[in-house]
Amino acid sequence: MDLVIVSERRFNEALQLFADSTFLILKGESKLKTQRKSESETVEIGTKAMQMIRNQSKALSLGYVNPSDFADDTAEKQDFYDLLREAGTQLAGTSPPGPINRVSARIYRDWDAAERIYEYSFRRLAESWELTQPDDGDDDIEDLEPRIPK
Repeated sequence: MDLVIVSERRFNEALQLFADSTFLILKGESKLKTQRKSESETVEIGTKAMQMIRNQSKALSLGYVNPSDFADDTAEKQDFYDLLREAGTQLAGTSPPGPINRVSARIYRDWDAAERIYEYSFRRLAESWELTQPDDGDDDIEDLEPRIPK
């Protein structure tokens, strides 16, 4: 089961946490502490750090946060997992118990962001089941355009 959490405040908190953690990663790079000397000068950052930055920046640009990306041992991550545990407990207590064996969630900036992601997912599912023809538009979630809030 997917929980849709719409909270601009939580989204903005996650955005700030992302900015802080990204700054800490980049702060440690000595080549970034001085002005570049040439256009071809490069900086080496670990693959794991770059994947984290890439995944989180993509999600944030599309208007959502995957709370599992929160830093470990933080109140934000603990709050999120407490929420999932409570939701799972509530679902397990229904009569009759449903077929739900896993609860996941994302935090969305607004309803528009949530609708865009789910529309994309359902369109791809329909195409994979050959219920519709692939459109000429978004072939990949990478192609979704970020929506900058006004």
